[in-house]
Amino acid sequence: MPAQAPKVSVVVAAYNSPPELDGLVASLDAQSLPHDEFEAIFVDDGSSDGTLDRLRRLAEQRSYMSVHTIANSGWPGRPRNVGTAAARGEYVFYADHDDYLFPEALERMAAFARAHRLDVVHPKEVVEGWSAPGWSAWRREVDRLAEWTPTVIQCITPHKLYRRAFLDEHGIAFPEGKVRLEDFSFNAWVWATTDAVGIFASYPCYRWMLYEDNSHKKGFDFESYWNDFEASLQPLLDLPAGGEKRKHLLVRWYRSRILERLAGIYSTYGATHRLRLDRKFTELLPYFPPELDALLSAADRLRSHLLRAGRFDALLALSALDRGMRLEMKATDVRWRNGTLDIRGNGTLVDRDGLPVRFVETPDGGLRRDLPADLLEALPDAVADVTGDLERAVPHLVIRDRTDSVDWFLPSRGDVVSWKVDGATVVGFEFTAQLDPQTAAFGDKLPEAVWDVFARLPELGYTATHRLKVEPVPHGAALHHGRQAIAYRTKPGYLALDLGSSVRTVVGTAQPGATDVVRRPTATEVTLHRVHAAGPTRIAGHLETATGQVPATLENRGTTAVLRVEGVAHRLQGSRAVFNGRRSAPLLDGPGPEPAVALPATVDARPQLVRDLLAAGRTLAESPSGQRARRAAGRAARRLRKGR
Repeated sequence: MPAQAPKVSVVVAAYNSPPELDGLVASLDAQSLPHDEFEAIFVDDGSSDGTLDRLRRLAEQRSYMSVHTIANSGWPGRPRNVGTAAARGEYVFYADHDDYLFPEALERMAAFARAHRLDVVHPKEVVEGWSAPGWSAWRREVDRLAEWTPTVIQCITPHKLYRRAFLDEHGIAFPEGKVRLEDFSFNAWVWATTDAVGIFASYPCYRWMLYEDNSHKKGFDFESYWNDFEASLQPLLDLPAGGEKRKHLLVRWYRSRILERLAGIYSTYGATHRLRLDRKFTELLPYFPPELDALLSAADRLRSHLLRAGRFDALLALSALDRGMRLEMKATDVRWRNGTLDIRGNGTLVDRDGLPVRFVETPDGGLRRDLPADLLEALPDAVADVTGDLERAVPHLVIRDRTDSVDWFLPSRGDVVSWKVDGATVVGFEFTAQLDPQTAAFGDKLPEAVWDVFARLPELGYTATHRLKVEPVPHGAALHHGRQAIAYRTKPGYLALDLGSSVRTVVGTAQPGATDVVRRPTATEVTLHRVHAAGPTRIAGHLETATGQVPATLENRGTTAVLRVEGVAHRLQGSRAVFNGRRSAPLLDGPGPEPAVALPATVDARPQLVRDLLAAGRTLAESPSGQRARRAAGRAARRLRKGR
């Protein structure tokens, strides 16, 4: 009886593979989808360094893995096609040899595709090697696209799940040979052929590694690159003229490969390279009709207008002004409210010198950038007006795991504000965002890690993403549903959340004083007034005292956070609390005497209490009231012994 066909075939093109290949294989080993329900097909593209032998050794130990070899073709297209032809799975997923999949990726993607009868699944992808997180494509999960927008097709990598019968039926394949932008060509063909596309954003599926040695960063032949770009357009041009799908797909190509080269980077190119680009973009421009400009951001509309007018002198001047332009955001109030970290702040668009970008009113009451006279003359108000863009603009806040680069968008809202400066208008933004560690991972709990906070404002077209600056955070600590959570200001001045106490501690952040200490008959309790209490919490740890380790717990009691130290009393001053393996700063490191042990009026005659009282006397001997405490403990012990 033939073996059942696998659900997923993972196809990997390999050539002179780096050490990261072992990480990819390890991630396949760790898949939650049973190994008899997926296969991994590695196609070696004529490696010259022993990669083929390495792959064969790995395959000998894995039933799901097979290895094929072909003569060197020079690029991933042919190996992927060979792997697809050998695939038996219902779906095909293309992985690179130096990336990896998250543990539940294959199982979740296949289930999502089946549930919604999709030809293509765009899974959440994490990029390692870029300084900025927050691809807008993953802000929302979409069971099946109802409309095409540049956002939903933001990610053009081939790291997607494709229904194999769909590819076979339409003969869709990668271009072969050394063809740049092979992922553009492949996905253009796919997207032009089907609307059964979904976005799976609720779980990170794939980690794409970018570094100087991989093909994404390598140089290219100018003419070959742009010839390949032109060829990748063909499936889009075959769509019905004027259709929304065609327009949005063309905008994606136009913006990401032409207009982005006319942004701030354009002014850094040498004159010879700029001239080559000017000629090539003029040659390609007929593929991108003027009707597309209405779908562009404010910044890209200016660039497109100048390109269409052939005003390369004005493009150069505009690029010099745009270089370094960014959204400068600052959190001014960060505190816990009802179990949620509330982040409030403001920001404005600034130029490379950090000065606010100025706007002027148009005759019809709109706003446009205040530009030099020669640029104002080249850009009519109808093109330069940003009023509509400002109405749609909301700062996006994103958190990113410092360990594995997984990022999530935070719920946020904002308002546009403006004020006058020397007759011009400066535009700013006020925002509020909420971070609930129980739900921030697309409805799931955030893993314990340090999470950095970023801000961006894509609607105006200046899409650079930057760390969110913050004032000191005096109310940033919480005991949150069984975990320590500390929002803090990093040394460079940015906002971060330490969930699980990787680099900060709740006790150290709380900085309790002597007046927060209460001596009980069997324990010492420290009320952590500066710590927010949210949800049932009891975290076990210990206190490092001068005489040794003492069991301790962090607890929520209603709306109050408490550090409880076992034993009738210990010298707390100078001791350190240790939870989750991290030591706090010394306790009670401030003015005021430490409270002495308070003896009850009547004492239960139990041997353990005797031992505790004697220990209290020894420990407190060093304190100002130590002698009195030791004598009182001795008298109590003698009374208890006589009563036995």
